[in-house]
Amino acid sequence: MKIKKPTGRRTILPLPLPQKKLFDELLECSKEDLGAKLSGALQDSTLFPYEKGDLHQWADVLDKLDTLLEDPSSPASLLMPILKFTNSLMETCSYRHAYNSLEHLRRLLEWDDTDGVLAVLELLQNLAGSRVRVLGDPSFVSRLSVLAEGWGGREEGLSMLVCCQQDGTAEGHKCAPSGCSLRFEFYNGGDDKSEGAKEGLVTINIPEIHALCESAEEIFNRVSQHYGVPPELHFCLKNRIRLAKEFMNEDMRRQRVRIRVSAIAVLTAAQEARRGSSPPPEHESVPEILELLRADSGVPLDIQTLCLRALTAVVSERPRQSGIPTLLTTATAQHGVVMALIRRTLSVLFPGEMGPEELSFTTSLLQFTHALAGSSGGAAALNNAGVVSMLVPVISDDHADRIQVVTQVLKVLEVLMNCSNSVATCFRDLGGASVVIDRIYVESVPLAVREAAAAAAAAAAATGFGGSGNVLSVAASSPAAVSSPPSAAAADSSMVDADSAGAGGAEGSGSVGDGAAAPGTDAMETSEAEQPQMAPLSVWRRKLLDALLRTLAFVHASGARPREIAEHKLIAALKSIFGNPMAFGGVSFEKAASLLTDVIHSDPNCLPQLLESGLGDSILNAVRQGRLPPASEAIAAVPGVLGALCLNAQGLAAVTAAQPLGPLLKLLVVPGYAGAFTYSSAPILGSTIDELLRHNPALLDDAMRDCVAMLLAIRRLEQSEADHGVNLVQCVDFASSLLETLLLHGDHARAFVKHLGVENALALLSLPSIPRSFGRSEAGRRLVLALRQLSSHSHAAQPVARAAIECTTKALQAAVSAGVVSQLLTATPDKPFLYTGQIPPVLATAETHCTILHGLLSRNSAAVREWCTPEGGEMVGLVVKLSQAVRWALAAAALHREAEAKAKEGKALESATGDAMDTDSAGAGAGAGAGAGAG
Repeated sequence: MKIKKPTGRRTILPLPLPQKKLFDELLECSKEDLGAKLSGALQDSTLFPYEKGDLHQWADVLDKLDTLLEDPSSPASLLMPILKFTNSLMETCSYRHAYNSLEHLRRLLEWDDTDGVLAVLELLQNLAGSRVRVLGDPSFVSRLSVLAEGWGGREEGLSMLVCCQQDGTAEGHKCAPSGCSLRFEFYNGGDDKSEGAKEGLVTINIPEIHALCESAEEIFNRVSQHYGVPPELHFCLKNRIRLAKEFMNEDMRRQRVRIRVSAIAVLTAAQEARRGSSPPPEHESVPEILELLRADSGVPLDIQTLCLRALTAVVSERPRQSGIPTLLTTATAQHGVVMALIRRTLSVLFPGEMGPEELSFTTSLLQFTHALAGSSGGAAALNNAGVVSMLVPVISDDHADRIQVVTQVLKVLEVLMNCSNSVATCFRDLGGASVVIDRIYVESVPLAVREAAAAAAAAAAATGFGGSGNVLSVAASSPAAVSSPPSAAAADSSMVDADSAGAGGAEGSGSVGDGAAAPGTDAMETSEAEQPQMAPLSVWRRKLLDALLRTLAFVHASGARPREIAEHKLIAALKSIFGNPMAFGGVSFEKAASLLTDVIHSDPNCLPQLLESGLGDSILNAVRQGRLPPASEAIAAVPGVLGALCLNAQGLAAVTAAQPLGPLLKLLVVPGYAGAFTYSSAPILGSTIDELLRHNPALLDDAMRDCVAMLLAIRRLEQSEADHGVNLVQCVDFASSLLETLLLHGDHARAFVKHLGVENALALLSLPSIPRSFGRSEAGRRLVLALRQLSSHSHAAQPVARAAIECTTKALQAAVSAGVVSQLLTATPDKPFLYTGQIPPVLATAETHCTILHGLLSRNSAAVREWCTPEGGEMVGLVVKLSQAVRWALAAAALHREAEAKAKEGKALESATGDAMDTDSAGAGAGAGAGAGAG
């Protein structure tokens, strides 16, 4: 089934260039070459994973893959790459609930290829974590329950641990006799009248089924027909027959264990979709899973990895599985298993080279530890076992293949510190903050800069001056540690700045959008333009840096002294992040800005040191030059850090000179920033700017100029929208939502009115690209709410009403003076109006203005006084004339439709009459011919 694309205000962003190229190639690829193309894409590290995808971006490709999944003739060589590629998308993209091919996955659970069934279960586990409600379908759950149910106990030699043993061992031979026999019972109510069908309890008992010459499919067909097995039990019977047929094969026996453990994980992860259904089988399976983990040998590592994933799903469902975390954390034996696995991993696997299986096992173990730490009693148990002291040294491991492991370690430590203050104290006592800062320094500062800083520190120590400040001085002077040259987006932004500044003068708003630069700006831009650009970090390194910054912020919030956090290595790292925001990404920029804000607010005395180090200039330059990452979190973090810099006179002077809000708001019209400026992020940005201005009134006048300049930049999108694809309505929606939040304060509203903000906001309605339905759309409603919020202040109510009436009057004058309106008003019987079926744009613009005016003035008492002014009387007269013209237009449209309908009826009647006459003539001719023949 095809994916339903989102409707409404949510915008689907374009794919990054490498993924867009793959997208086009997959759509054009033939069925014969698609499998190889998908396999090659999965092995390309430049394609997957990528940061923050949206499943709707791949809707067309997934629809094509859905068609191939539906085709019964699709070979396994094509289905396996499709399943693995889809699973990679689920791991990378959000909105996974949009996936709409679950009915095909349910059918593929019957696949006789065990690798294929495992691939389906892995995909289902990712989908179950996203609360896909279709997994609550009883038929789907019943199939998963069949795959997850037990085969027998240890007494029968059918536990999962016994089934994993090699055939040469005593345990391996113990499971063969009982596992190769089929025993199946069901109740027949007499509905099946086929030959051989029995009523009541029916028992099927076939010993040593593996010795039969028939295939599993042939045995199933014979047995189901002979005993009259109901169709709803066919899947269960077929699964039992396959298990008994393959049980003597060691590899296939282990495959069945993998399938069972994976099915348990899927069922547990889909708990929310199965409310009210029968309890899943994981309660009885947990001891067996723990036995597999406790085994020192004989159990493959990938099976233990699947066991950890299943336990992670069990522990994560605390409301339904309250007894499982207690079992894992209070029982000595089971708790010993977890700690033994952690010790074995860190002491045996971690120091050596880790292959894909070892890496997957370690990551799954840490994910299970993360889930266990968040359960009831789990954090205390892990802390008492000394897990913090074991995990802190792992942060310093800089092997390239262990980035995911270090990231997961940081997540575990974070949740432990969040659950217990004693863990945070222990982390600080172990020097965790210094370890995290050192790793942040390694990940964010280029190697050449670190080597130069180390050499300078060594030289300073040899001369006896001490090297505490050398890291900072070398990092500040090195080209690679500072920012990259302005990007194309920044160039576009500067072009808009120039246009807006000129427009501001033409509109009479003084220096609106002027963007005055700080002294020495040109020299600074020249020096930065000569500096090399830092290569973008990989997705895994970005996630590691995000986790490091988040952990350090948590340590700071839990009681670490600001002077310990704001050390020279961290300052150099933050300067590198602010100097290369595009390379580090939006999340890292936001975390770094938030950390800097928290440090300054907790100890304002450290602000002079930070300003002297150039840290404030680095973030101001990034904002002023328009080099911010196109991410909403990065945009929203800027006002907060600006407010922190303004806590002393030196920082306030630097912020005032840089005027960063103008370039920040004008990124709205820069191509590529559509994802950063959405209707949901506008209130957040507006509230942070509002807080900045309330605490720093000196920035208010310039900030309102910048808001008006943003409106002017939106008006100039008319000439660039076709070239760059910037959505005009989305820009108006964002600006309206931003102003609605920003104009709550009376001083802000007064400054906005002073700089002709009302006129520029209403001028957006006259843009040719504004749709006719804008007045009734969500964006139009936002604009009305913003202006209504502005008019709620007594000093701004009358200017808003006056400006709205003036703009509406101009639109009505243009509509009345248009050719079609004049023709309507001067129509006579000798010169009738010729209806063309199209509404002129001037009428659509007038409709939009009247709709906005009605919404704006419906609750404005100041509008009553404005109606009595000459301008109000003129507008009323124009409305009367326009309403007369509209009535004429409606009448003309009705007459036009009536005339067309009569013309069609006349043609149809004429055609029917002609056909009847032709039929009569043919009949008469046939009769005459018959009479002549008879004569």
